[in-house]
Order: sequence, then C-alpha cells, then structure tokens
Amino acid sequence: MNEQDKEVLPINEEARAKNCEHKRKRFSTVYSDKKEEIRAKNREYQRSWRARQKADAYATKLIASSQITAQNERARTKKNEYERERYGAFIA
Repeated sequence: MNEQDKEVLPINEEARAKNCEHKRKRFSTVYSDKKEEIRAKNREYQRSWRARQKADAYATKLIASSQITAQNERARTKKNEYERERYGAFIA
C-alpha cells in the first residue's frame, strides 16, 4: 500500500486490512493439526450463527402471522356486528 492508497481508504478499512493481514501471517505459522482445529471451530460457529438467524426469522414469521390472524379476527367480528345491527331489524 502506498501513501495515496492510505489517504483514500477510511481508517476502519485500513485497520480491517491490517487485521486481515496479521491473521493470515499468524495462521500460516500454525501447525496443520491446529489449523484443522481452528477451521472446525469456525465451521461450528458459522453453523450455530446460521441456526440462530434461522430461528429468529422463524420466530418473526410466527409473530407476524399471529398478528395478521388477530387483525383478521377483529375485522371479522366488526363485520359480524355490523351485519347484526343492519339486518337484525329486518329479521326481528
């Protein structure tokens, strides 16, 4: 990276690039058994993170669908009351 690139990049981008480079250097010096352990740990983290995201999305869908059901029920009740008031006079 030359001086012009450093001026263009915001501080957080520069810090991120530096951290990535540092991680790559550290990872390259680790033994292969340790690398496999690190990769397995990362895979497990990704799996659990995806599972959490999926569970949150499912919970949100349940909440939204229950709210829609409640709105539909209120509308149905209101319509029934209106019809009872309007047509009740004709029936009685």
